[in-house]
Amino acid sequence: MPHSPEQIPVPIFLLRKEKKDLTNHYFKTYSPVTTASYKPLSILNTLHRDRLLDLGTKRPVLCLGDGTGGYTLLMGRIFLQNKLFYNSLFEIEKLSSVGLDLFLPASLALSPSVYNRVDHMELTTEGCSDILSFLLL
Repeated sequence: MPHSPEQIPVPIFLLRKEKKDLTNHYFKTYSPVTTASYKPLSILNTLHRDRLLDLGTKRPVLCLGDGTGGYTLLMGRIFLQNKLFYNSLFEIEKLSSVGLDLFLPASLALSPSVYNRVDHMELTTEGCSDILSFLLL
């Protein structure tokens, strides 16, 4: 199945129940910002293999607690047509008195085509970005 140059195919992994298989670590993706994005590939592969995940879905993809945007970048490269929702804990009171004009997660700066599909980026900086805040009510 051909892929566009920007799309990452979800690789097929060797899974052994009797012992740990480090083969998955060979699929670790490179990014100058973060390498954490390789971690969900095993989960995505298992969900897809068990027909619990449709890679052709058009539904938005939620990337919660994403920090520098590595997971959002990865999801944007796997799900090429989907809108993305980025979230990371953002504490505005920790900014300098000068403030912030535009918030752009470092990993998303590497791919404008992925960044342009992120919906409501302003919710991270202008709203409550703490996904656990409902526990405080």
